[in-house]
Amino acid sequence: MKLPYKVLVQGYFAESELAVDWTPDVMKRNSETERLIEETWSAREAGARKNNQLLFPGTLYRLVDWSEAGGTLNIVFGFTDYKDLVGTNLCHPEIAERYGTEYLSNGTAVCSVVITVDHKLIVQQRSDRVYEHPGKYHVCGGNLEPDECGPKYLSPFSIMKRELWEELWIEPKYVADMHCLGLVKDRHTLKPEMIFETLLRVPADDITRGKGPEHQQLLFINESASELLEFLTSNIDQFVPVGLACLVTYGKKRFGDQWYKALLARLSNQEKSES
Repeated sequence: MKLPYKVLVQGYFAESELAVDWTPDVMKRNSETERLIEETWSAREAGARKNNQLLFPGTLYRLVDWSEAGGTLNIVFGFTDYKDLVGTNLCHPEIAERYGTEYLSNGTAVCSVVITVDHKLIVQQRSDRVYEHPGKYHVCGGNLEPDECGPKYLSPFSIMKRELWEELWIEPKYVADMHCLGLVKDRHTLKPEMIFETLLRVPADDITRGKGPEHQQLLFINESASELLEFLTSNIDQFVPVGLACLVTYGKKRFGDQWYKALLARLSNQEKSES
């Protein structure tokens, strides 16, 4: 079975093993892609207002290149914005086939599987107010956006911790450990995402279970091979692709290749039974 995401890099990188570089290169444009971006943004803005969804044309970091060497993940970023991301990757990914991937925004995001000290995995069901994947299951995450330190200061680890605070009210002091599990992209939109593993110092009962600005409920899954396998296979069509990638990558690292093969076999059998 072909999963709805593609793995670009997989590993276990500490913050010191992630190197970020910059380029002035920006997304290429032509008259056709400019027209698509303008028309799409206008329509999506109107739809967002009607549906009370959050939609802002803010600055984003754009994935330009990546490599792995000597145990270090090297990533090169440029700049883009959410308007270009909506007009290319999110709504017109076919631009890549017509003109090349350099005509895509490739605005990048981060997300993390979060494990409490009492061995629970936190899964969020996104609210109907978010623009991307409303109502779907996901893990904590968000787009890579500049902060008050300035646009050329970028620590994906710090931004991931910021997302933990903004979405789950988890302060950085309660993060026991964090590693980057790699880089993936949505197979349909081609939008890139850095995926993480975060270990907390607090139990599940200390995590706010109410509605946050970007989720309508939190689910706590026991950190066991069988329960994670069952949850993923039972809800495969309800997952944000990169959130699924994060949990599957974590499951493969935590429970081994046999667990991953069992997951693929169950998903393949489901696919056959539905066809």
